[in-house]
Amino acid sequence: MRHLVFVYGTLKRGGGNNRLLESARLVGPAVTVDAYGMERNGSPRVYRDAPKGYAAPVVGEVYCVDDETLARLDSLERHPDWYRREQVPVKTAGGVVLVWLYFMPVTHMTAAHDLFKRPVYVNGDARHVWGSRYAAV
Repeated sequence: MRHLVFVYGTLKRGGGNNRLLESARLVGPAVTVDAYGMERNGSPRVYRDAPKGYAAPVVGEVYCVDDETLARLDSLERHPDWYRREQVPVKTAGGVVLVWLYFMPVTHMTAAHDLFKRPVYVNGDARHVWGSRYAAV
């Protein structure tokens, strides 16, 4: 079976975990239809329920993956115990599609990873902080 997965951090082209997508087909750049919080504390984390003023559409890439690759991504993200994989709509050059996106549950925040205290990606794009390590969309 094939699955569409939206990636926004280390899984994007140029990211340290992109090697897990070697067998996947890059569909292209995308942006989430809805706004989410994106914390910048090491690897970016996306939160479904961000406080007002901390949310923006998230910029990323969509890949078409097989069951085996999806299982590898689930293992990397420790789904469902750490990140939670949920379907959301994203805008691509071909229109709006439903994709899997890995969310960090707000319940996993600690004092050290508190979205209210940490800087966030106000424009939903990790590239402006991590620079050229991540391909432009």
